[in-house]
Amino acid sequence: MEYVYLDNTHTIFSENGELHLISDDKTVVINCENFYNDLPYIVELIMKARQETTELIEEQLIQIITTKTKTL
Repeated sequence: MEYVYLDNTHTIFSENGELHLISDDKTVVINCENFYNDLPYIVELIMKARQETTELIEEQLIQIITTKTKTL
């Protein structure tokens, strides 16, 4: 199995029942029917990952603010 990592896509389009995600040097082609069926699970995972990132950033901000206000 080969893994493809897309950091940033510059082009997204659909054609012939396939979704194309294109970055500078890689292209991922996904069957739209299968992707649509998986979409609820994919969105759930994305929302969970995003929440974890938000919580981490909030904790870091609180730590920085707490440290800075103690030194004032």
